Amino acid sequence: GVEDPQAALRLIGKTALLEFRRVARELYNAGALPPQAQRKNYDSDEDYNAAVERWNAYKAQQEKNKAEAAEQLKNFKGEDGQIAATDDNGSIFLLDKVLLTGNELSNAARTMTSSAVPPFPSSSTAKAPSSSIRPPRPPSARDWRWCSTAP
Repeated sequence: GVEDPQAALRLIGKTALLEFRRVARELYNAGALPPQAQRKNYDSDEDYNAAVERWNAYKAQQEKNKAEAAEQLKNFKGEDGQIAATDDNGSIFLLDKVLLTGNELSNAARTMTSSAVPPFPSSSTAKAPSSSIRPPRPPSARDWRWCSTAP
C-alpha cells in the first residue's frame, strides 16, 4: 500500500513488530450507509422525495462525522501508551497500551490443556464430559480489531 518510492525504500529490510492491544473505544464507525430509497417502494412522489432527503441528510452527517474524527485523529494525544488507529473500512479506534508483542514470543504453539473441553468430540458417539467445564470465552470482534498504525 505504499505509493511513495522513497517511503517504500525506507521500509525495505525493516522488521515488522506485531503488537496486541485491546480496543478501548470506537471513535468513529465507518459502517456502510443504508440503501438509498427506491421509487418502487413508495406510494407517492412526496413520500419518495422525503425518503431521499432523509437519506441525503444522513449521508451528509456521516461525512461530517468522519471529517471531524479525522481532524481529532491528527491532534490525538493518548494516555499511558494509548494510540489511535484505523481499520480497513476507515473506522477509527482508541487502542490501549500494548499487552503483548512479537518480541515476547519465542515458541508459539497451539496446545490444549487436560482441563479444557475440546471444541468438537472425537467421534459422533462421544459424550460431553459430566462436569460443566467450559473453555474461556474468546474475545469478541468488539474487543479486538485488525488496525493499521502505519503513517
